[in-house]
Amino acid sequence: MTATILKRKTSIYLLFVILTLGFAYASFYLFEEDLVVRTIPQVKRAMVQVSRLLPQLEENEEAVREVYDDLEEKRRQFIENNEEDLGEQRIGTKSAEKIIDQTLSWMNRVTKLRVGRQGHVVVVSQNDYTILAHPNESYIGQPMYTVNDIDLDKVIDISEIGSKEISDDFHLFFPASFFERRISLENIEETADAGIYGAVFTYKDTYILCGTTLMEILVYVILRSFFTTLFFFSITWVFVRYIGFLLLWMKDSRREFRSKLVCYGALGITVLFVTTWYYQTMMDMTGDIATMNDHAKVAVETLNTYRKYRDSLSAWLDKQYLEQCYLAADMVKARGKDDLSRQDIAGIAQELGVEYIYVFDKTGKTIVTNSPFDSFELSNNKADQSYAFRPLLGGRPYVIQEPQEDEASGEMMQYIGVSLRDEDDLADGFVQIAVNPGLRNRLLSPIHVQTVLDNLVIGLPDYALAVDKETMKIVATTGLGYKKASIEELGINMENLKKDFNGIFVIEGYTYYAGVSESEDLFLMPLVRSTENKSSLLISFKLALLCAAAFILFIIAA
Repeated sequence: MTATILKRKTSIYLLFVILTLGFAYASFYLFEEDLVVRTIPQVKRAMVQVSRLLPQLEENEEAVREVYDDLEEKRRQFIENNEEDLGEQRIGTKSAEKIIDQTLSWMNRVTKLRVGRQGHVVVVSQNDYTILAHPNESYIGQPMYTVNDIDLDKVIDISEIGSKEISDDFHLFFPASFFERRISLENIEETADAGIYGAVFTYKDTYILCGTTLMEILVYVILRSFFTTLFFFSITWVFVRYIGFLLLWMKDSRREFRSKLVCYGALGITVLFVTTWYYQTMMDMTGDIATMNDHAKVAVETLNTYRKYRDSLSAWLDKQYLEQCYLAADMVKARGKDDLSRQDIAGIAQELGVEYIYVFDKTGKTIVTNSPFDSFELSNNKADQSYAFRPLLGGRPYVIQEPQEDEASGEMMQYIGVSLRDEDDLADGFVQIAVNPGLRNRLLSPIHVQTVLDNLVIGLPDYALAVDKETMKIVATTGLGYKKASIEELGINMENLKKDFNGIFVIEGYTYYAGVSESEDLFLMPLVRSTENKSSLLISFKLALLCAAAFILFIIAA
């Protein structure tokens, strides 16, 4: 009898090992499938967003080139037509390509986007598969490899996104250095972040890769399957030991023996179900909240970068118009400011592509202009708009004023002035040009907080908000429809809006996970709606069924 019991216990322990390995494989498969189900819509959403963004960025680039070419051509023709008066001229403006590379390059802009939780966008050359743009600049110039072959005929073009269904055929991509570097505990996270799992589409002569990182896959699948298998191992080990205990004592009848095992088995299955469900729920919630906080920080970084872009682009455009003003001043000096008529000034303004030109004497009075306000004088009141140009009377080389409402006409206008010098190189009045700011608005309007929010809601976040820190009003939003409203209308406590806050908000009866980060004047807050753990519940139920099947096999074996 003892030999039989020992043999039976050995077979049960062997079954325990086999079932634990089987459970580990099954849990790995379930979590991998769940990750794919979660990732596919996130990546597809990212692809749609990128497909909308790229033409906008290209349009922005073309607008800058168009402005530069137009102003450059006007300067060239003006110099040629007035060569006798102006002599040889050198134009010292930064080219359109340089400012585009610094501010509007679509490659650099798309790689700042975040896909899903930790994913990103990579630009690869179609010719030699080298990486042209990557969030980590150290990978630029390296070849990009894929684990499985891609059918290039099935890779859709950006123009087809929206009208053609995006395939669920995703791929794993790796930079060349991924295979060359030596993996250690110190660099394992950075190494795993190099790999990207996602979809690919074509744009011009490039491939655009949108996907999540290998690190996210490893953390999501391996970590969860490890812990659920550990739960199974612990619960099943107790169950197997209990079987061994009952077999050793042999005090129960078959019916009592079976009843005890069923009772303890049901308890173990319940514990496994609750534990795995709770564990996944906490992982999902904390993961989403941490991701929203991370996205909020990235949004603030992007907003600050965009503001630098705006400043750079604005300064570049100011320099372009400053050159027009210099040419106008040279022309006035060459012909004599007292000898120019209103028609002469109107012709110069038309050739240079500016609205109005004013010529002022050394006291700040208008000598001649093509503006309706031909008797204008500089104000002595510091609060007035024109006072800013008084330094030109003292010899300052130039003054560039930000676009603002014209105190004379009430229209939005930008004024730029360049001082005139007499034969003794002393200040002798100045020339001022008036520029319609519509062109400036066209170039700068795509670079603002709304653009940041639109680009932020890509992959994982459902919505995003920008809240003014002073008024606590929503100044920009994506889809929630609360613009210009107070955040209290959303049920958000104002005390929660502080740097690096993250937590749970209930908006219109729905639960959202949010992260908050702050810029100099705004709170930025991405929001993702809770899935109410439906997939976690389903996976926990399936794992509980596997556990039940395992316990049934143990009972039969016992």
